[in-house]
Amino acid sequence: MKFFILLPLVIIGFFVFTKVIDLPFGYFLILFIVPILNFGIIPMSRILGLSTYLSPMVLTFGKDVKDYQIHNVMSFDYLINFKWSERGKTAQKKILAYYFEALLHIIHKIETNELPKSVKVVGNSYFFNARTAEKLGFTISKANVYRILNSIFGCIELILLYSFSQGKLSVPKFWKLRKVSISGEKLVLKKDLIQQYFDSLSN
Repeated sequence: MKFFILLPLVIIGFFVFTKVIDLPFGYFLILFIVPILNFGIIPMSRILGLSTYLSPMVLTFGKDVKDYQIHNVMSFDYLINFKWSERGKTAQKKILAYYFEALLHIIHKIETNELPKSVKVVGNSYFFNARTAEKLGFTISKANVYRILNSIFGCIELILLYSFSQGKLSVPKFWKLRKVSISGEKLVLKKDLIQQYFDSLSN
């Protein structure tokens, strides 16, 4: 059933993409089309069971128990989870709290054997605090070219969402995207510290 719902969406998306490319300034127009596509793709992926929310602002695609990729949500979820008055510091605190909530959710999956301790938890971001990431045991490295290009194509939406979290017009350094990773075993050892961060931000 999921296949028959997903296939037409893929075909329509491919058709729109090829038509836009043929237009004058087609590549530039794609930057504005990507946010529109994301607005529908993210909730649709949840309905189809292709993604799982680990917290209101963090999700994962697929069920890979070796390389567990976590992703920040996009504009659809921002509209659901935030009020306009929360832009700036309040939004930053909520986003960080949701990230720690997601990590606690992953830890619970490991503790209940839904995920093995050998799982590698991986995320990509341009705004996390390197000191905090290292304190939590994450290894930091440069993101691969695919992730960087993906951020560039989605730069319009990223700028809008980042500006909301900053409370003013701001351009994130998405071209300096970084990758963070940690083994499930190490992540579980940091449970108490992650819980402290989450409780502090939630309060």
